[in-house]
Amino acid sequence: MKVALICQPWEHMAHPNLGSVEIQIDGASRSLVKAGVDQVAVYTRRDWHFPHFECRDGVKYRRFGILHEHRLLTPFQSRLYPSNNRPIFASSAYYASFFLQVAGALLFRGAEIIHVFNFSQFLPLARRLNPRAKIVIHMQCEWLTQLDPALVSPRLCAADAIVGCSEFVTKRIRRRFPQHAAKCTTIYNGVDLAHFQVRSEQKPRGHRLLYVGRISREKGIHFLLDTFSAVLDRVPDASLDLVGSETYQGRQMIEDLDEDPQVRALTSLGESGYLATLKRNLPAPVAARVRFLGPVPHNRLPELYHQADVFVFPSVWHEPFGVPVVEAQSAGLPMISTRSGGIPELIRDGITGVLLDRADSHQLADALTRILTDNEARSQMGPSGRRHVAKLFSWDAVSKSYVRLSGWLTQTVKTQFAVRWKSLDRRELS
Repeated sequence: MKVALICQPWEHMAHPNLGSVEIQIDGASRSLVKAGVDQVAVYTRRDWHFPHFECRDGVKYRRFGILHEHRLLTPFQSRLYPSNNRPIFASSAYYASFFLQVAGALLFRGAEIIHVFNFSQFLPLARRLNPRAKIVIHMQCEWLTQLDPALVSPRLCAADAIVGCSEFVTKRIRRRFPQHAAKCTTIYNGVDLAHFQVRSEQKPRGHRLLYVGRISREKGIHFLLDTFSAVLDRVPDASLDLVGSETYQGRQMIEDLDEDPQVRALTSLGESGYLATLKRNLPAPVAARVRFLGPVPHNRLPELYHQADVFVFPSVWHEPFGVPVVEAQSAGLPMISTRSGGIPELIRDGITGVLLDRADSHQLADALTRILTDNEARSQMGPSGRRHVAKLFSWDAVSKSYVRLSGWLTQTVKTQFAVRWKSLDRRELS
């Protein structure tokens, strides 16, 4: 079996500094190799310091240069793409050179299964050049249901399977496109349990909070910092570490696409300078208890999880999944998060953590204070969280879903080929 995984065009798969979607592609490709898939190839972007071809742990990486030709359209964006649900990044012109190169390479090298992450505009091209391949679109976001259905639905006709990273994502796709519902399934994102081990030695009980993720307004960091002032009044020795780079994906990709009023309201925070504003608005006593640690390589995250006592994830938008949540649970941390998107599928409320309403500072302050000061609850939630992750989100569990999907798709290929051959044979005999 030959499987090709197509990255988002801005990703390099530059180990070990991988983004959240890259981590999933890396884990999925390794899992397929481990399961005995003959050839697994990852198609991704190349910069000058990355090789065109690389083989790592049995996975072949093929990289292609890009031209950023879509930037030529930016001055004319308001005319060419006037509606919010038809943004420039959903057009066929977006990173067209990358997708054309990938399509050509697939035509030359062949693949039984082509697994595309997020970018539906690649599906018709992949189908046209690879008519016998089985094509999967794997959504790590809500774009399929947020973009114009008249734009998306014809593209989905080229897909043999539509995968959501959570039931939240998958159910919305089924509702929006009932004609494609039979092709929809969920494959949860995975986490490396061995990498995020629970610290073996007993650490002193403390009051250290940890957040890991983008420093971006849809993540609700401003609510967390406003709330933390109230937490310090009740737990004076509490501290908060925030890990992640300031990354704003732009209104086109988040607020303009979302009909949720709480997400739309984020536009009032401005287009840039979010991190600077957060730091500027912190009162001095609060700032002394807060650390902005910036981006941290993925392979160094376990030590930060081990130093923390409670993980907090206060997202305002609807999280498609929330990889840091399962990583932190794997490391044995109790959770405090909002009921946003797929998060309720990751956290068992009252057992592995606490779920709150989005953008509710009072609920967040009460929950943070209660969990920080309740040693018994924390000692129970941590182990429960790791068991929960091991059952649903470990790569051992998730890889079975990938293998089942691949097996079903290849069996469908063989069945269809046999039917065609039998039909041809009958015509010749007659």
